[in-house]
Amino acid sequence: MAHYKPHPDGILKLVELYSLDKAETVMIGDAIFDLQMAKAADVASCGVTWGSHGER
Repeated sequence: MAHYKPHPDGILKLVELYSLDKAETVMIGDAIFDLQMAKAADVASCGVTWGSHGER
């Protein structure tokens, strides 16, 4: 992959590879970059408070 988060390449590649419907796709992430990537890919997102970052 040529780009890293928050560029949407990662999500868009999976959407294409698995013939997913973006309207039914959700990015679950533990960092702001994950949520920014979802927004850039025009898919829903869900932030969690475990992992690399905590609650703000």
